[in-house]
Amino acid sequence: MKKNYQPYLSFILASFLMISCVAYQPQMVDIPLIQEKNDLRVDAGLSLVKGNIGGTFSYGVSDKIAVQVHGNTMIDGTQHNYIQGAGGYYKHFQNDAVLELYGGLGYGNIYAYSGAQPGDLDGLQHQYFSQLNFGKINIANGKIDLGIGLKTGVMFSEMQDNNYYSNTPETGLTYNHSLLLGEPTAFVRFGGEHIKFNLKAGAVKMYQLSNTDQRFPYSWWNLGFGVNFNF
Repeated sequence: MKKNYQPYLSFILASFLMISCVAYQPQMVDIPLIQEKNDLRVDAGLSLVKGNIGGTFSYGVSDKIAVQVHGNTMIDGTQHNYIQGAGGYYKHFQNDAVLELYGGLGYGNIYAYSGAQPGDLDGLQHQYFSQLNFGKINIANGKIDLGIGLKTGVMFSEMQDNNYYSNTPETGLTYNHSLLLGEPTAFVRFGGEHIKFNLKAGAVKMYQLSNTDQRFPYSWWNLGFGVNFNF
């Protein structure tokens, strides 16, 4: 009997259309696992939620200090851009395990729309965060890296409401949200010594501290894939 996959395809398409309207999604920032001074990692890739392309530059400034810059934007050029910078401490153990602790800040545009009203939210966000990473490099003769990370912090947004919220029919209202966020990420890299492909999975949980009657629209999950260069 021939199966009808149209309902499943319709559900998947509807899911992606739903999550594409969010104002925030887990950022697919590289977990570099810096090994030593002058270690440079360049990561570039694509994430599924909102169709973002992004890149991360991570560099070992000394035997203990590293810095990192990440940025992403939407493929279709929609006003949804984000950039963050961080610096912190790393420790490379003898068994090729790596521990990293960063602190930083991020800034970007946010945009969300609702097809039900219809309406949209348009504005800016900035955040202050810490990032704890742990993983192991050079598994299986240097071909595989594995790691996890946890980003925690606070985010502030200022958005103009254009008929997005159902109970605010007026246009031009401004909403300021303060939110706590927890954002875990896991990744696997595989390939050669200097070039590896990677897969990432991320999630986020946000707790609103203000305007709790107006839910801040975000996607709780994200997936990414790309390529990582190690110099």
